[in-house]
Amino acid sequence: MVLPNDFYDLNTTAGILLRVLLLAAVTIIAARVIETFLDRYLRQAAIRLRVSATKYVALRRLVIAAVYVTGLIIIIESTPQLQSLSIAIFASVSIVGIVIGIAAQSTISNIIAGVAIVISKPFGVGDFVTVRGESGFVEDITFRHTVIRLLDAHMIIPNSSITSDVVFNHSDSTIAARIDVRISYDSDLRLTKQIIRHEAEKAAAINQQTIEVIVSKTDEQGVTFSLVFRLEESPFNCISDLREAIVLRLLSEHVTIS
Repeated sequence: MVLPNDFYDLNTTAGILLRVLLLAAVTIIAARVIETFLDRYLRQAAIRLRVSATKYVALRRLVIAAVYVTGLIIIIESTPQLQSLSIAIFASVSIVGIVIGIAAQSTISNIIAGVAIVISKPFGVGDFVTVRGESGFVEDITFRHTVIRLLDAHMIIPNSSITSDVVFNHSDSTIAARIDVRISYDSDLRLTKQIIRHEAEKAAAINQQTIEVIVSKTDEQGVTFSLVFRLEESPFNCISDLREAIVLRLLSEHVTIS
């Protein structure tokens, strides 16, 4: 196949077409290489941060889109014949972009906050945290919101809100817990205290040095004992099992729970 003599002349129509095609090919190849590198890197980051690799899909697509936009700008800047046309196109795109940006302001702020959480890593999936007076496990972190599993519900907090709240991350230390048991006045108080302590000492997840059993309240309904302790395992399972064991033991000893 013989190409025209003016095909390589960049000032001719054929030369301009060749230049555009070459720059487009370079852009596509660069985007593919960067996408492959990002996919590998972000998967490794997801394993380290204990989050799903799918959470990085939006970030990867954003980077690839930036590569294509950069390639398009280079093609236009290197081709004078396209610059006049590009001014009108970019003016229209800018106006549409401003409208979309204003309409999606909250979404954009949540995405930016989600990226900040992933980068700064104040907490991760599986961490036990306290936020807004509620404690639970971080179950999922997306670019829009963070899901925290509570004892009886899921709390979904927008990322822009959780990054401005005070968050206590208990995952690097033992977790404080408390169980209250109220009994009637005609029950054996000493026996009740012994049973509560004994059942707590049988729980392997509890730090035995931190067990305290105190009378925390007295009212017309009875006497409230509070078991205070610290543990490192899942507080939901441990507290539930321990509370059940205490109640069953008290009932077997004919202690009236009010």
